[in-house]
Amino acid sequence: MKWNCLGFLFIDFLIPFVVSAEIRASMLSLGIVVSFGMIGHVIGSPIAGYLADRVSKRKLVLAGACGRGIAYVVMYLAIALQLMLGPGDALAGLMASELILGFTVSFFWVPINAIIADKSAKQYRSLAFGKRQYYKGIGLVIGTVIGIAIFAASNILIPDTFPLKSFFPQASLLVFGLANVLAGISFYRHVDDGLVHESKLVDERSRSLAMARTSHHERVMLKRASVSVSFAVGFSFLMIAVFATMLNEAMTKPFLRVYVLENIEPDPNLAIIGFVPGTLLSLFLAPKLGELADRINPLKGIAVICTLGGLVTLLLINVAELWLFIPVHTADATLALSTGLIIDNLLSRVSKVHRGKLFGMKMLAANLGEMSAPIIGGLMYDAVSAQAPFVFSIFVEWSLIGLYAIVLFLIKRQLAESFDRH
Repeated sequence: MKWNCLGFLFIDFLIPFVVSAEIRASMLSLGIVVSFGMIGHVIGSPIAGYLADRVSKRKLVLAGACGRGIAYVVMYLAIALQLMLGPGDALAGLMASELILGFTVSFFWVPINAIIADKSAKQYRSLAFGKRQYYKGIGLVIGTVIGIAIFAASNILIPDTFPLKSFFPQASLLVFGLANVLAGISFYRHVDDGLVHESKLVDERSRSLAMARTSHHERVMLKRASVSVSFAVGFSFLMIAVFATMLNEAMTKPFLRVYVLENIEPDPNLAIIGFVPGTLLSLFLAPKLGELADRINPLKGIAVICTLGGLVTLLLINVAELWLFIPVHTADATLALSTGLIIDNLLSRVSKVHRGKLFGMKMLAANLGEMSAPIIGGLMYDAVSAQAPFVFSIFVEWSLIGLYAIVLFLIKRQLAESFDRH
């Protein structure tokens, strides 16, 4: 996990910086570049979800890791050659790299999430997903140190007149790409995706015996009866809630980097540091947050997190100093991560035998939200004000409380693994 996640934080800063400060394109252009990654996700997620229940999950992880490595190389070339390509071609190159990245990363996250769910007991599911985030955090520490060191050293030590300077600040992308490929190979060699928690084995045996004792007609009727109307409606609302959750997060993510550069800290070498503590601390707290999420009522947890999240976003756009921005951003990142843990926990309980499909559908809904949000946010940033995407995000976040209340009311009693501790 950690070697596949080296570049996340650095790239989240690098793309907005390159588009706004170097290519000098509009915020709508930035939104379109980011949305291409989500278009790739939308295309790849259902395919990955379908395959995750039919072929070796570790093969899919390997394919996703190698695909991400290729995407990083394309991204590196698009940024390094921007002076030769011109703004339009540079943007097209970034769009292509984001499309490849979005498509191939689906083949990494969908099987990874399904494997984690298969290998964990329901009482500790959020903890398991929290540990996933913890090791992601370790990778981000390593990758961010590499990325900032190369970026800052290149900007400070290499004069602007040096003809090949554009090849150095983002050279860490090549390191990230190689790390992904090597990590994918290591995962394929060492992880046994057939080793699952005993609860899934018991459930599969019971299901097989039950199906063996029924006629073909009875099996067809059993499958039809197994999904009630309320469950189908509830699951549809769950996908809508996931869409809205990611719409909320992606509405501000790329523009927050630009907002900080324009309103808080103009030096990119310092501005990127403002995002490091919050992102890393939230990920290192993930196992503890997962333990907490396993113990609390999911609806109460969502209600508290979304209420606080809206208030924190309001604070985020009203601070004027970088040292004040850092703790507020830390709170925002921690709340967002907690929401994700609760959602993954809930989704993993819907079915024990179709988790690949379910995580694929969840990623599809999430990516539709992430695809729409940057374009909407970019239009708001350009046409209304720099704060408009953040204000819209606040209202979306508060609306999630009602959406998740409807979801849990409709499906809670029909989950394959109940929340029997709440």
